[in-house]
Amino acid sequence: MPKTWKRHLHPRRGGAPGPTIKPAGPGETELRTQYAGRIEEVLAHRRTDPALAAAAREHLAGRTVPLGAAVVAAIPEAELSTGEMTVRFVDAWVTTYGLPFAVQAFLDRCDIGFGSSAGRGGVVSMSDSRWYFDRARLEGAAKRLRVLLAAAPDAAYRDVVELLTPLRTTPARQVISAYLVPTELDWVAACCTAATADQHPRQLLLRALGSPEHLTLLGPAARISVADCYYVENLITLAEGVGPAIAPYLAEAFDEHQDESRRRKGLLEVLGRLPGDEAFRLMLERAENRHMRAALHETMQRYPVRALRVLATATTGGDATAQELLTGHLRANATLVARVRQELPAEVRAVVEKLSGADDRVPEASADELPHVLVDPPWARAERNPKPVVLKGLVVPDEPSVAWAPGERDAWLRTEIANPGKNSVTLEPVPPPAQRDGAWEKRIANIREGVALEPFHKEPYWQAGMLAKGPEELVRPVLREWTADWSHRGLGTTGPWSPSSWLRPLAARFELDALPAVLDFARSRPAHGSALLLPFLSGEVAGTVAHWLLNVDSARETAIAWFARHGRAALPFLVPVALGRAGRARRAAEYALHFLADQEGEDAVVDVARGHGERAVELVEALLADDPESLRPRKKVPTQLGVDVEVLPQVLVRGRERALPVPAVRHLLTLLALSAPDGEDPDLVTVLEACDERALADFGWALFQHWWQHGAGPRHAWQFAALGRLGNDGTVRRLVPLIQAWPQEECHHHAVRGLDVLSRIGGDHALRALDRIARHSEYQGLMKHAGELLAQVAVVRGLTPRQFDDLLARGT
Repeated sequence: MPKTWKRHLHPRRGGAPGPTIKPAGPGETELRTQYAGRIEEVLAHRRTDPALAAAAREHLAGRTVPLGAAVVAAIPEAELSTGEMTVRFVDAWVTTYGLPFAVQAFLDRCDIGFGSSAGRGGVVSMSDSRWYFDRARLEGAAKRLRVLLAAAPDAAYRDVVELLTPLRTTPARQVISAYLVPTELDWVAACCTAATADQHPRQLLLRALGSPEHLTLLGPAARISVADCYYVENLITLAEGVGPAIAPYLAEAFDEHQDESRRRKGLLEVLGRLPGDEAFRLMLERAENRHMRAALHETMQRYPVRALRVLATATTGGDATAQELLTGHLRANATLVARVRQELPAEVRAVVEKLSGADDRVPEASADELPHVLVDPPWARAERNPKPVVLKGLVVPDEPSVAWAPGERDAWLRTEIANPGKNSVTLEPVPPPAQRDGAWEKRIANIREGVALEPFHKEPYWQAGMLAKGPEELVRPVLREWTADWSHRGLGTTGPWSPSSWLRPLAARFELDALPAVLDFARSRPAHGSALLLPFLSGEVAGTVAHWLLNVDSARETAIAWFARHGRAALPFLVPVALGRAGRARRAAEYALHFLADQEGEDAVVDVARGHGERAVELVEALLADDPESLRPRKKVPTQLGVDVEVLPQVLVRGRERALPVPAVRHLLTLLALSAPDGEDPDLVTVLEACDERALADFGWALFQHWWQHGAGPRHAWQFAALGRLGNDGTVRRLVPLIQAWPQEECHHHAVRGLDVLSRIGGDHALRALDRIARHSEYQGLMKHAGELLAQVAVVRGLTPRQFDDLLARGT
């Protein structure tokens, strides 16, 4: 029994230990004194049962009467319904009078009700109501007494059993007594014989059951109802009391009540921990259910030998699911299988040997055939932190410039934005610049001073639209200082309403005067704004792009494109930083120099350093001789990948004659876990290029299935996202039906993630699938997200929406 169950368990004497408690708080006299006025008021109430009032007054006079103590305890609880006061009185009875008195007083308390539903009509006897039990007010105190009794000395426990024997005068008292001392199996059996499925207090009876015979005696009433499985303490206590015989009842309850997550989780947790083969077989029979499949995998890990035995037996009967599970189980537990093989029954051993022999694996590649990162990954190396040499006095040039690609500036000028009109907004390219007049002077002044005549005048898209078409001599000085709240929730990520769109005509028209706003947005949202910096070159831009190249996966592709465009022209902005003060900026500049040395040649970098003196040349040459990988930040490597490498298909290298060794596959999984879904990790790119594409797709799909069959939890959601890097057209064909079905199964968030995977896979097949979903899905959320992803692809490819639509149409 796991430790986490301890607080839920209602323990029985001689069974698993429950929560540890010790009665605490004031004695009974001190406790009741706090409510003396209210007690007297209720005892004098016209509806209060005279016999109960008399017993209470006798107890208050010092005669120690259990019934009187019960009446007194009921009164403070009358207007509450939480049960807190009853628990406090139980503790007070135990510390003041002892455990037997507390048990008898509690039993009497269970017969006391109130003259009105609000608890204001005095106290009355409920002894004539044979099944009466005020669960809300009494259940907590009942459990407290049961925990105390389970841990009580033998003599005290026997005294309580003897005390209860003549007090079991009503069906409710019989169930309560059986619950408090469940070792009295005959008492429990008698309650089972008289029970009905909807009787009260049913919860106490379930927690009293102590043998399979009790289930038989209950008959149809033994079925676990929707209310029974809402509380996991019922299930845990049932399992502890009855044992493996409860398995069929839990399985049946799962079939009926799995739609509600709390019930489903409790049923699976308890079913998966029951000893014996029957519970495992019942889970295997339901393995097509994804929740049961995930629980079954956990049970296989918890009880590997039992799983081996049951799965092998089911495989001999032709169970294909069992064979699939067994095959993976054998791979994941090869050492265990070898150790217990001879102890297995003959027919089980035969199945194990047959499947083990049929596992035809491709020979593993040698270390010199693998990418270096799979042999010596950076996270396995000792981290070096040499103190850098700093050259003081180096200055970054203040000479910003702009370099447009052919046709790029005109395309940016024609970008469709939200163009503000007098009473509406039109989605269209920016119109020709306006002529200067008093109205425009006022509009631009209001933007500069933050004055909004209408609420929408505060919106960045509106201000940007006005600046984009305003008179040049008015706009330029304002634009140099203008910025927006890029964290604003209303900002879109793509399309005419997004800064990635409406900043383009501003940049194209005003160039360097627009750079401050463009740079501010790109730094805030590199995944969406990095491409806006492609034409610009300055010290700040070079530092930002160098940072992206080293640290920001989502902007790395844009950073590579930026360096390809500006090349040697970027070096004067980077060398002074790479030789300057230690810190993040220096590390990024150093890494960028390595990158440019590969792109432009080391001589180009050294030539720029020579302008700062021979010492600068020496330092740059030493820098370029070092390993650039030592500059990359160390990511937090996951301690648990959430998957056994052995259960996944082999990853074949190109040529398909060799496969990655198991340690190399673990490193590949680590790279996938560390990589941002929308970024480019150069190490991962290198590894994927060295592997067979079809093998990667098969590996990726198996990894995704493993995640799905193990509960599809967020902790290892990277196993799903990895499909975007590993998948191919076959992956798309498999994934699209799942994306379409998931919203109906309350898995809309998985469907959205699936669209991201399609976008990442790219290719005509994936993009056409996104286009169909964007146009024809039944779910508005999926349609919208698919459309946004397609718009992002169009931006990356430098296509207008119309051009991109034409491209998709030609592919269909």
